[in-house]
Amino acid sequence: MARTTLATALALTLVATGGTIVTWSASASPGPATDRLAPLHAAGPNAIDGRYIVVLKQPAKSAAQTSTARALTAPKATAQEAGGTVRREYTGTLQGFSADLPPAALDEIRRDPAVAYVQPVRIHRQEAPAASQPATKATQKRAPWHLDRIDQRKLPLDTSYTPKGDAAGVPVYVLDSGIRASHKEFGGRASGVYSAIKDGKGTKDCANHGTFVASHIAGKTYGVAKKAKVRAVRILGCDNSATTEEIIDGMNWTARHAPKSSVVNMSIQSADGFADQAMDDAAKAMINKGLILVFISGNFGKGDCQNSPKDPRAVTMGATTKKDARNTGSNPSSYGSCLTAFAPGAGVSGAGKDSDTHVLTGWNGTSFAAPLATGTIAIALRDNPKLTMAQAKKLIVSAATPGRLTNIGKGSPNRLLYAGNAKR
Repeated sequence: MARTTLATALALTLVATGGTIVTWSASASPGPATDRLAPLHAAGPNAIDGRYIVVLKQPAKSAAQTSTARALTAPKATAQEAGGTVRREYTGTLQGFSADLPPAALDEIRRDPAVAYVQPVRIHRQEAPAASQPATKATQKRAPWHLDRIDQRKLPLDTSYTPKGDAAGVPVYVLDSGIRASHKEFGGRASGVYSAIKDGKGTKDCANHGTFVASHIAGKTYGVAKKAKVRAVRILGCDNSATTEEIIDGMNWTARHAPKSSVVNMSIQSADGFADQAMDDAAKAMINKGLILVFISGNFGKGDCQNSPKDPRAVTMGATTKKDARNTGSNPSSYGSCLTAFAPGAGVSGAGKDSDTHVLTGWNGTSFAAPLATGTIAIALRDNPKLTMAQAKKLIVSAATPGRLTNIGKGSPNRLLYAGNAKR
């Protein structure tokens, strides 16, 4: 069979999501496949054998009138005719698709000049619980310590939390394991909007992680922004892990459907903190579309700033203990110059998935520090619905309490998140 290439596809034009007319910047003249091979990224940890993300070169603006989806037609045909199986398509962030590719199909895809790079799909596991998980009623008269700490400049804690606002009606997108929307912590303000996990469970949380994270954003007891609306985009399965293709699927959906200036929480760590270009490129595209992203530094105790997804423009959070030190215990906080600030993330409590009053205690991780920053940004969005990524990051940096933390790690900023109502 004659080799099928993507050269003729370069004559196709496409209209990107949102109506902008674009065309591929490469030559539109058909021709034989090139001997140049698109980069194949290293497998890294937890790679799935034979499964890849194929990322196409970014289109350039033009006067053509075809759809974005048509740009994927020839690449998909190349993969399929060489024995591959296309799994998911991406048009909201990356231009590309995921596929199972045998060696012959992988070689064909890499020869096409329209392909930017090919990356193995990896499994990304999130931090595990660090302590017991009792089920109790979510009723507390005193503020939990993680809230108590971020509304005052110094220790000791005063057992109260007084925020600048409540973010009433502000939507927050939580890309995680789903949310138990009926939990009393949310008071009807939680809902599921999309699931990238195709296990029939929809956006229901079967791993606890997403419900816990969401409660730190908008829970009536545990949340910073107590009247915000949380929207679950499920990207983690019941084992609290996801593949690269599932994570990007959720990012892709959010980029296409979340309104501009929406704040997005991604308490996600890549496999062993290994850099993942496809996820990073998706994050870049989300910010370019006007979304506000909050990430974690990861829970590997590393200082290399490689955890994905990441983007230097985003807010990236590390975790601290009750003693104002970087968490170096279970799920140790990673550190470095990529951090925006730290927030409480050791021995914290939050909502669980098992019942509408389920509470989890003693959890450690940067996953639970990031949503405190997300809630703080949601409060700001209530007053300024057109807040930008740059403005949100500046807000976190300028309001933070400086110089109070110890053992922060080389290169880290000595900043503790501040969400209080008091003047400096």
